[in-house]
Amino acid sequence: MSEFSGQEGYTIEIPGGVVVSWSIVSQSAGAQSLKVLDPTNDTIVDTAVKSRDLSNTSSGSFFVSGSNSEIYNYVVVMSSDHTVKVDEAVINAGTQVITKTYLFAGEDGSDNDANFQTYMNTLDSTNFR
Repeated sequence: MSEFSGQEGYTIEIPGGVVVSWSIVSQSAGAQSLKVLDPTNDTIVDTAVKSRDLSNTSSGSFFVSGSNSEIYNYVVVMSSDHTVKVDEAVINAGTQVITKTYLFAGEDGSDNDANFQTYMNTLDSTNFR
């Protein structure tokens, strides 16, 4: 598990030819946001949720074009200036990655109860052609 300051961002490496799905849910009185920046620093995801009872969620997906043999750096930025914890899980078929999931848990204040969670799942579409 790693940690980072949410507003500084966290770099994830994604191969070309991959579909990335994302979701954010929050239990927080204040709006919690998620931004994803592509390798050219353009914003491709920009969303926020605000809910005291986990009823407000946001989700979507994007496609990473390019060669599957090339790796592209995307940056995940959270609204929190507090520590965000991140971990990942990988499912392989032999030595090939089929799917990789990044799970982020962030804090909106100082009580350390991880009020918002985000996941990003990369799915290697080349394995399903």
